[in-house]
Amino acid sequence: MTQEGTSSSPIVDTVSTIKEEEALVLETVPSTSSLPSTPTSPIICDFRNEILSRLEDASARVRQFEPIFAAYSDLCEELKNQKKQRSGSVVHQDGVFDVSSAQLEALRNELSEVYKKKSINDQALLDHKKELEESRRQLLILQTQKASLEAEREKFMRRIAELEVALAKVTEEKTTIHDEWLALNSSCLKLNEKLVELDQDRVALITRIRDLQQQQATALNDEVDRHAALQRRKIQEDIAAALASTDLEGTSGDSEKDESNSKNCAYMPIGDVLPERQCVKFEANDGEVTDVIFLKETMAATAGSDKKIILWRCMQGGRVQRIAALTGCNQTVTRLDVNMEDEKMILGASNDHTVRAWNVENQRMMFTLSGHGDKVTVARFYCNQQVVSGSYDRMIKTWDIRSQRCTKSLFPGSTVLDLIVNRSIFISGHFDKKLRVWDGRTAEAAHIVEMGGKVTGLHRTSDDNQLLVLSRDDTLSLLDIRSLQQIHIYSAEQFRTAGDSVRCVVSPAMTYCAAGSSDGQIFIWNLRTTKLEKILYRNGHESTSVLSLAWAPHGRGLMSCDRHKTVCYWE
Repeated sequence: MTQEGTSSSPIVDTVSTIKEEEALVLETVPSTSSLPSTPTSPIICDFRNEILSRLEDASARVRQFEPIFAAYSDLCEELKNQKKQRSGSVVHQDGVFDVSSAQLEALRNELSEVYKKKSINDQALLDHKKELEESRRQLLILQTQKASLEAEREKFMRRIAELEVALAKVTEEKTTIHDEWLALNSSCLKLNEKLVELDQDRVALITRIRDLQQQQATALNDEVDRHAALQRRKIQEDIAAALASTDLEGTSGDSEKDESNSKNCAYMPIGDVLPERQCVKFEANDGEVTDVIFLKETMAATAGSDKKIILWRCMQGGRVQRIAALTGCNQTVTRLDVNMEDEKMILGASNDHTVRAWNVENQRMMFTLSGHGDKVTVARFYCNQQVVSGSYDRMIKTWDIRSQRCTKSLFPGSTVLDLIVNRSIFISGHFDKKLRVWDGRTAEAAHIVEMGGKVTGLHRTSDDNQLLVLSRDDTLSLLDIRSLQQIHIYSAEQFRTAGDSVRCVVSPAMTYCAAGSSDGQIFIWNLRTTKLEKILYRNGHESTSVLSLAWAPHGRGLMSCDRHKTVCYWE
């Protein structure tokens, strides 16, 4: 190191020193004039060049540490200045400072600390380089992810554009539909106003028609009364003439004839009597009473959920007496029918998929017809010793009583709720609101009539020309069986059909028709005028559904049954 403490590196100083020493050596070497004239040794030149090149290489390698050496030189200079300021330094003759060993040791320690810091900085530099590589790798991954997300973003942007177009189209269609709705609403309001006007006109026409029908009914009643009075007067005149022409020889014979005429007059039917009050009320079956019919003028039968058919005798004064119970069914007996030819056989349809028949006189079961796949809702006696039945299995079957076998199966395609037989044809009412007319010879219905609701009950008039239909739209309809045209409609504000197994009835003389309601009331209309003649409810069925009705054959009495095992007789 030079005396002035320059900032050059020690290796550079060493190179300079070597060059100076080489110059001194050359000066001390004898000149070429005094030496033999031999060329300069190539070994010495190569050695020198090799040293110089190595020193230059070393200088190049340590050049990066020059700032450290410069800092070291500055520290040394500052140390010398401080020492000179404090205690002064002894200067030798050659002008070089005399540095103590302690100071030199301190400088060495400081230099070692500098080297340590350098190594720490180098390690930190390596760590930072590793972190930089890791950051570059993460950056590459993030760039890849960014490219993927950019692609997805472009895809979503295209989807958003498509949805915006679709939304605009839907908004436009919504506006169009709203405009159409406003137009339709305006039209609907106008039509409603027109409907109200037409309904008012209809009510006025119905009121007028009812008044005219009432006038017609009054005229008919007056005519009937006049005809009955004339007939009674004629009978009295005939009796008086017969008594006046009596002689001694024919006294006994004429007396018997007069007695016979008087008896016939006493039992001559004078028409149906409108029931006014409840005459008797009793519990028939142990449970729901599903059907009631008259077997004779003085005998009735009820069927119920207790699997029994109960026979009753109707006595004077409205009293009833239990005769017998017909058993054999395994489930509820749903519908009854009686053989009108001899009135000795009663037929019962049951929920156990069978039809059974009993002899009324000895109360013995005669036969069982099985073959339906579901509950049998109705069974009727048919012409030529046959039975026809309908079921929930959507089939109608005809049976031969003698062989007790099914002779034909018909497929109407809907649940059969009721059946009536009219001579050689039968008519079925169905769940699909249709009436079907069958002639028994073909597998398809001969005629189909659409009603306003499910057809729950059917009843034909005594002249076999008209049919009363009860449906679930809370109306009764009177149809002409020959033309299947509707003659009258019967309804009332409070009338509600109680269910799918409710029956209706027409009086024997075809004066009235009746049906039970879901609130326990019985509504009776005039068959010809459709006027509501009577509502029976006092001391009756007490707000429970009336399921079936039966009019007495002589026209003087009505029997009804309900879901709470009660039967009422009205006169």
